[in-house]
Amino acid sequence: MTFHFKKPVYADEQIRCDVTIDKLMAKANGRTALLASFVCTNEQEESVLEGNFDGVIIK
Repeated sequence: MTFHFKKPVYADEQIRCDVTIDKLMAKANGRTALLASFVCTNEQEESVLEGNFDGVIIK
C-alpha cells in the first residue's frame, strides 16, 4: 500500500475518492488477487491523495 499526500485536508472539507481496479488475477486456491489505485480530490477537484494497494478476494 502506498500513499502520496499532495495537499492538506481540513476537517470541514468534503473529499471524494475514486478507486480503479487495475488488475485481477485468479489464483489456484480459488481466490482472486487484485491491484488497485486511487485518487482523492477535494471540493475544488484538486488531487489531495493518490496511491495504490493490493489484496485478495476470498470466495
